[in-house]
Amino acid sequence: MFSNFFKTALRNLKKYKFYSILTIAGLALGISSSLIVLLYLQDELTWDRQYNEYDRIYRYGVEMTIAGETSRQDSVSPDVGPLLKGDIPCIEDYVTMRNPGTMIVKHGDNAFYESNLAWASEATFKVFNFKFIHGNPETCLKDLHTIVLTKKLAKKYFGDNNPLGETLEIGEWGLFQVTGVVEDLPQNTTISFDGALSLETLIAKNNYVPAPSHLGNSMIFNVYFLFHEDRTVDEFYTSFKKFYERALPDRPFLETSKYTPILEKLSDIRLRSEILPSTAETNRRLVYGVASLGVFILVLACINYINLSTSKLSRRSKEIGTRKVIGSSRKQLIFQLLGESFLSTFFALILSYLITLIVLKYTPLNMMIGKDLHLNLFGNLTLLFGSIAIMIITGLIAGLYPAIYFTRISAIQAIKHDTNPQGKGAFLRNLLVITQFVITIAAIALTILMNNQLSYMNDKSLGFDKDNIVVIYIHDTSLQNNVKSLKNEILKNPSVLSASLSDTIPGLGFIGWAFSWEENDGSMGGHAFQSANADKDYIDTLGLEIVAGEKITREIPSDSKNLPFLVNETLVKTMGWDNPIGKRIKHPEFDGYVAGVVKDFNFKSLHRGIFPLYISPLLVPPAVLSVKIKPENIEETISFIKSSWKKYASAYTIDYTFLSDILDESYAQNDYQKRLTWIFTYICIFISCLGLLGLTSFVLEKKTKEIGIRKVYGATTIDVVRMLVTRFVKFVLIANIFAWPLGYLLMTEWLQNFTYRTDITITIFVVSGLMALILAVVTVSFQVVKAALANPIISIHYE
Repeated sequence: MFSNFFKTALRNLKKYKFYSILTIAGLALGISSSLIVLLYLQDELTWDRQYNEYDRIYRYGVEMTIAGETSRQDSVSPDVGPLLKGDIPCIEDYVTMRNPGTMIVKHGDNAFYESNLAWASEATFKVFNFKFIHGNPETCLKDLHTIVLTKKLAKKYFGDNNPLGETLEIGEWGLFQVTGVVEDLPQNTTISFDGALSLETLIAKNNYVPAPSHLGNSMIFNVYFLFHEDRTVDEFYTSFKKFYERALPDRPFLETSKYTPILEKLSDIRLRSEILPSTAETNRRLVYGVASLGVFILVLACINYINLSTSKLSRRSKEIGTRKVIGSSRKQLIFQLLGESFLSTFFALILSYLITLIVLKYTPLNMMIGKDLHLNLFGNLTLLFGSIAIMIITGLIAGLYPAIYFTRISAIQAIKHDTNPQGKGAFLRNLLVITQFVITIAAIALTILMNNQLSYMNDKSLGFDKDNIVVIYIHDTSLQNNVKSLKNEILKNPSVLSASLSDTIPGLGFIGWAFSWEENDGSMGGHAFQSANADKDYIDTLGLEIVAGEKITREIPSDSKNLPFLVNETLVKTMGWDNPIGKRIKHPEFDGYVAGVVKDFNFKSLHRGIFPLYISPLLVPPAVLSVKIKPENIEETISFIKSSWKKYASAYTIDYTFLSDILDESYAQNDYQKRLTWIFTYICIFISCLGLLGLTSFVLEKKTKEIGIRKVYGATTIDVVRMLVTRFVKFVLIANIFAWPLGYLLMTEWLQNFTYRTDITITIFVVSGLMALILAVVTVSFQVVKAALANPIISIHYE
């Protein structure tokens, strides 16, 4: 019996090639989208779960309250690990890590800038069980000046040779001996580095001795604890409170400060972080969004299959009636039609594997979503069985309605070709097409909004000049010693308008510091604000505006004890100052005063608002040299900058970019989301048009005689076309009624990611509705016109 079902199903797929191709293509797109979404969700939901003891590893963070302002951060003092391990019983071991920024790495004649190195404590490879190719994880970071490389970095410097015992020269830190090589780290892990440097090297150079009073200092490290089995977070908090009260009875921080530890499981960091909840929420939204896209596309594909199937089965009504007459039971017919559905879905699954492979391997999708997804069916059982489950569920959903609907029609009705197109079946088919266009119109509207929002951010004034500013990175101490001479050399070129040395610029991130500021009543209070250290040319180079006081016009001696500060308008509002000029500042190492107020500028992404910021004189080694150049002859000016660089740093390759490119990276994720939504929209449009094509064919087949009779009685071709097209236009107009509220909800949700937002206008909905309408008319026009032009005599005799 099953053999007969299979042969019949295969024969019908061949007989109705047009419908078979449309249904299989639609299902393949839907299943392929689902497979990619499944891989994406698998990657997200297994984040940081590749370590053997992941359920016993916790990240340590703090909640800091200073002058009534509370914030949470995952960066803490390096003292946390050694102090707490010796005092809190539930801690078995700890890992302390820090990214040192970009460093110059040399081996022989090879020298590269490496930005993904990490200072790592001795227990790193004990707590996190990375797969070792060479070396001993127990001892590889025990000694000073040792480094563990990933396979990728080892190959970069040593080729295919075993690098154990070899050395690398790293910046001003000298030679480091390679003591281990590990497999490249997976993409879905919080712990990320290409090379791990022994943290003890950093500690020893600074003669750093851990002390409880340092818990609020140097908060630029990440700390992870490995708990003993069966020990809880509550035990940790209880023990920490006792430690804090005993070790810090006088609370050596600012009087207005509060220090509260926060622990979170390693596996919760990505999607359920308590330390950085806004980041976790953004990640969750993206996961929900991607999952929704996959579900929507699969639903559209199923709707498309149902509509095309009913169109095809209407042609087979006599076959169904005949089978009933000769004794086939309804159950057998349902199995027969479900078998055809599963066979179509099976072919679609095979095709979807090919589509998925091509998309993941030969398109930039992985780059767009920041993943490294692969179609590895037999190495990924979740994907293998998941894809089979998707096929079965899709085949059942797609085939169940046509099977039940057509098999309940009596044999006489089927043989007479009377399948009641205006009854419940017709209503459901129309409803399904409307549903397809609801999703499609909402997707088009969301995509238009995304494009408007990104254009809005690109066009919005940030409060500073971002164009034609070359940013040169200063990675090494020896470079920092010569950088002032380099700056003066570059300024000799008439195409260079200005240049500035600083520790940061907009787009690179600003560090916050806490010390005392004068209140309105003259008292001193502790506050933590974002900071930038810069020379006197910073304001002119970035084109910032001074709205009160004056800018700094002279170089400040490094031994000065009363420093002029510039503050932004938001800091003035935060402090509640009536007259900010001259307000006192007291730092543990120097005093200062407010010399001027800078007009607010967006030094962070437009996803967020403007934070309080101060700009202090450059008393630390500069990290960047910003050069503002004329827009004419940019290539010649860059060439001059490179030649100037060689005079003062010939041993190093210049590392530069444009400020506008740095800022664009802040919105890269949004651009990727927009592209993904466009892809989703294209797929929705394609599948919806397939469904409409099937319904058009079905309706025209039922109205063949009616069209012939109308033409005999004088209806023109235009009259017939208008009558038929109006029917389908009605579907799109009805779909708009439901699509606009859905689109509005999606837009509102997506815009929550931005502090500065474009407007949701009626134009967006009108344009998306018109686009869907045009697509619908174009889709049905060919078939409608062909039917309207047919010979009425042949149409009347149609069977």
